[in-house]
Amino acid sequence: MSSKARFLPMFSIAAAFIGYNVGASNSTGQESLQFVAGYGLNGLIGVAFMMTLFSIFIILTGRDAQKYKITSVSGLFQHYAGKTIGKALTIYTSLFIVGHLSVLISGCGAVFEEYLGMSNLAGRLVMALGAIVLVMFGLKLVTRVGGAISVLIIVGLFIIPILNLITCEDGLVKGSQIMQSLDIIRAADSWWMAGLMYFSWAILLAVAYVATLATNDTGCSKVELNLGIISGCVALFLILMAPNAAMIANASVIGNSQIPNVVLAMRIHPAMGTFFSIVIVVAIFTSMAPETYSVCSMIVNEKSKYFKLVVAGIVLIAFVGSSLGSFAQIVNILTSVSAYVGFIYVAAVLITKFIRRPPLPQEEIDTPNSAG
Repeated sequence: MSSKARFLPMFSIAAAFIGYNVGASNSTGQESLQFVAGYGLNGLIGVAFMMTLFSIFIILTGRDAQKYKITSVSGLFQHYAGKTIGKALTIYTSLFIVGHLSVLISGCGAVFEEYLGMSNLAGRLVMALGAIVLVMFGLKLVTRVGGAISVLIIVGLFIIPILNLITCEDGLVKGSQIMQSLDIIRAADSWWMAGLMYFSWAILLAVAYVATLATNDTGCSKVELNLGIISGCVALFLILMAPNAAMIANASVIGNSQIPNVVLAMRIHPAMGTFFSIVIVVAIFTSMAPETYSVCSMIVNEKSKYFKLVVAGIVLIAFVGSSLGSFAQIVNILTSVSAYVGFIYVAAVLITKFIRRPPLPQEEIDTPNSAG
């Protein structure tokens, strides 16, 4: 296989992974404000800490799913946590993803209403219907579409923050002081606890998608899958650092905004604000589709005749949930609760890797290099 042929699927996986993890709360900046920027410069240390742990656990999950021939997300949780706790984690993660789908739909509605001059309901309907249509075509298309349009997200979430850092209002030191004095929703009392909680809930959400990629047909080899996920983690770190630094350096402009990243874009130029609003909608969609696929595949196999019905039902539930509170409130409640549940998964992984050490399947023992 040629070098170019290997690069394309690797890039597709990396871009789709980025798109999955940069959803409504992240692309709007609300998640970053609550977990990172709200703590000033210390928050940047927290996100570096968070992404280090996140990357390690994502890579471990992907490799174990391949090595132990795990064929479902439920199987992955049971591999680490045992049958009873594993099933409980599967049920909670399914509910968590449905709740996060509500966050994505709610975020799209907020963007439509505040920056695109359309109704909140219209934005939520567009996102819900778009996800239903794409997911019904299966994992391969979800991955390819997510990868293709994630390039737009990467440009928007990196270039615009860099421009705001170069032309900042306050600077990082003064902005850090202003940010810490603002009356905003924060995830925890300290920056290090916020970073730990950020990692904990993010890994719980991401692991379902990584396990799905590792155990289903994505059209790439194991080596390409692993390199794609690693590349995605590195790019995700940069995408997280740049907007948070820009928010801190422009704290007096950000204030209590529900969608701080659009505020940064509008600071450059009003037209840039409109462009970035569209980028956010695209980013939400690249999270909405694979998350919907992940939770639906936990309930029923993609090849089942009931799969499309389950997709429509799950999105409908999420659509109803998106109207139950403000965007910032939904983000805070969902991520805070899930962070503590995520600690259970993290503990289970550590115990399994360093204490239980379950044996490999016989065929993996016979071919130790098969995992790539």
